[in-house]
Amino acid sequence: MPLDEATARRLAEQAVEMAGGTRHVHDNPRHPFAPQASRTFTLEGERVTVHFGEISSPAYVEVAGYVFEILPDELRLLFAPPTTR
Repeated sequence: MPLDEATARRLAEQAVEMAGGTRHVHDNPRHPFAPQASRTFTLEGERVTVHFGEISSPAYVEVAGYVFEILPDELRLLFAPPTTR
């Protein structure tokens, strides 16, 4: 069953905290080829990937088709999966 936005956000927030928190992920840009430029967690059976920011791209987290930008104090929804009807 697809995740709703609230559940995806909760899982994304958990993964970002496990990666060091919003300020750490946002404020510590990585070189694009650096090891540990992203971290993947499995939470409640869902794969959640935290991508550290780079000089030319924002930090973001992906979960089940949802993409949230990681800002210093919050996550902002960028993309949601298409709805099926």
